[in-house]
Amino acid sequence: HGLIGICFHPDFESNRWLFVLYSPMVDDDDNRIMRLARWELNEQYQLENEKIFFDIEATTTDKWHSGGDMYFNAQGDLWLQVGDNVVGDGNNTSKTSNAAWTSANTTNLLGGVVRIHPDNSEKGYSIPKGNFGEFFAPLENNPQYLDTNSVKAEIFAKGQRSNFYSTGHPTEEIHLW
Repeated sequence: HGLIGICFHPDFESNRWLFVLYSPMVDDDDNRIMRLARWELNEQYQLENEKIFFDIEATTTDKWHSGGDMYFNAQGDLWLQVGDNVVGDGNNTSKTSNAAWTSANTTNLLGGVVRIHPDNSEKGYSIPKGNFGEFFAPLENNPQYLDTNSVKAEIFAKGQRSNFYSTGHPTEEIHLW
């Protein structure tokens, strides 16, 4: 439980936005989450006005492939790495071992790269053009992929197992993860 990733907005001097991926304390170990939120820092650098963007269901938040690295590109899009969050022990009968539940599943954000554009809207962000769902085509004979409406709009890429570090060029569209 605790801090997984942190990133300042490129216009931090004017908007005072700090982005945090963290795991809040929960009473039920079977219902852990990772939470992406935006905070404002006051002049004394104290956290104020948390804006929760979304929660990501997690099998665990203290062991396997959580990811959490974040950065902004030149367009002001926030890029977030989210690991698949499974042990990968070959036992595909449980959520803690099954990559089909995580990195191969377009209905959750685990095992992928998330890209959003933070703003002052009620939701707190918009979806940039070019994310995964925009180009998604259902795969035949795979019930997991037959519903294009089930693709999370925040997903830029899927299928990553342990993507924990990323970086992007501050002025060019060059991304490494």
